[in-house]
Amino acid sequence: MGLDYSSPGISFDLKNGRIFVYKTTAEAIGHPEYARFMFSPEDRVFGIQACGIDDEGAHRFQVIGNQYTVKIMALVRFIYETCGWENSNKMDDILREKRVVQGLTQQQVADLAKISLRQYQSFESGERNIRTSSFQLACRVIEALGMDPTKFFYGEYVIGEEVLLGGDGLRYAKTGKRINEDVE
Repeated sequence: MGLDYSSPGISFDLKNGRIFVYKTTAEAIGHPEYARFMFSPEDRVFGIQACGIDDEGAHRFQVIGNQYTVKIMALVRFIYETCGWENSNKMDDILREKRVVQGLTQQQVADLAKISLRQYQSFESGERNIRTSSFQLACRVIEALGMDPTKFFYGEYVIGEEVLLGGDGLRYAKTGKRINEDVE
């Protein structure tokens, strides 16, 4: 259940300070070799503008698969801090995001994992660390959310589902749910 690269989008990698621009977004701005990146903290709006090598703020893209990428550690950190995402790669946040993006309630995940609702809630709230639970239990929860346990335990899942900015705030692209809204 990967990202749909046929839709325009961007994502950020806090750990490596990278901005990933989907090819469809790069196409929309003319497949530039260089671009400048702008962020308005007040409006929480991010922009990309094609530019030349000598233009102020120019960064050269590196093309990797379906994405154009550029490393701008300071900007990525600033965006994460401004948007309150600085602690967003905690396991409980990953569990919640995967659940909401899939449109599942906490009860549905608990049922799929064959655990009680309270047990699942304790993982998602961070009250209980899924890494310190029994391996079988952790695997059932992780698999109920459509994730691979090996990748999960090696830290390959991070917050970063595609989000869109609308007049009423940030929403997950896949479901249209606001990022601070739960599934009912």
